Amino acid sequence: MAAPTEVYIDPSIAGDSGTGTIGDPYGDLQYALDQVTRDSTNGDRFNVKAGTDEVLAAALDLSTYGTPTSTAPLILQGYTSSAGDGGKGGISGAGSYGMWAASALDFIYMIDLHMHNSGAAAVVDLDNFCAVINCEVDNTSGAGVTLDTGGLIWNCHIHNCGGNGAEVHSGTIAFNTLENGTNDFSNAIAFVNGVGSVIGNVIDIDGSSNGIYSFARSPVLIANNSIYSNGGTGNGIYCIDTAYGASIIVNNMVEGFSGVSGVGIELLAGDYLSILGFNAYYNNATNLTKSGDVLLDLTSGDQALDTTSPFTNAGSDDFTVDTRVKALAYPTANYPSLAVRSYLDIGALQREEPAGGSGGRRSHIQPHGV
Repeated sequence: MAAPTEVYIDPSIAGDSGTGTIGDPYGDLQYALDQVTRDSTNGDRFNVKAGTDEVLAAALDLSTYGTPTSTAPLILQGYTSSAGDGGKGGISGAGSYGMWAASALDFIYMIDLHMHNSGAAAVVDLDNFCAVINCEVDNTSGAGVTLDTGGLIWNCHIHNCGGNGAEVHSGTIAFNTLENGTNDFSNAIAFVNGVGSVIGNVIDIDGSSNGIYSFARSPVLIANNSIYSNGGTGNGIYCIDTAYGASIIVNNMVEGFSGVSGVGIELLAGDYLSILGFNAYYNNATNLTKSGDVLLDLTSGDQALDTTSPFTNAGSDDFTVDTRVKALAYPTANYPSLAVRSYLDIGALQREEPAGGSGGRRSHIQPHGV
């Protein structure tokens, strides 16, 4: 597939004007969608200039533009001075609107955008094979991002949303930061029905919010997430109706579900996992409840930390960890063929140490917004 056709929008101009070139951009996003003849061969990239929010007068409608496809997707991406330069375009729902007028839309990719202020509507609610990448999503009492089959939510900062913060029905939710605000999640992450993975996310919640809710009727990998609650009564990882799929839950750090009925990881009776273990816990009312069956039970490798939090300063959003939950050793005799940087600490944020396991902390990898 060749490069998509480039279309430019500068919300600071406003109004139904422009031709869509970088020198003469459209002034309004919906106007642009209504004016462009869709590139049905390679798709289109609508570049939304950073600096001034696009304020929606209604949710975006594609009835004039047409239907994106796998070979000709629709891309909405922010920019500052040139396409794809990392600038973050702003789109406001004007306190009333989610991004899209219809949820049954496929092959839409949103990249480098700040999407917010949607009132009680879900900020992004789309169907199959859609992606939200490098975006900030916030300020709604509705859900943050909901995608169906083949969804990808990657390296986003999702906060101050109600409902589910990040939800896919098969796909990947990885390397995001999710935080409660004035609005609290029901579930920071919800994985429903399909096959996929939830990896490397940092979750900062409180109250009755759950960290990761897995209603996975097919296999899902839940690994290397850092889940923190400030005295919450919810669950860090809550598995329900997993009887049709063999999910794997390993290497997660769960802290602070210390309120009445708070649980670090809960597997309901009648359900099963294929692998469970090597997770770490601190300050939960109950660390682990596994009423269901585990085919390969590795919970003997779990760590219940009794003295202090392993997070450097969760209250100030520093979720780097101390040496108690680093990967075995650097290097380790258990994996002698792997390079040092192949070893994973428990939780989302990783460190890199010199060969031999001594020396100070080197730079760590962080999800967006941490």
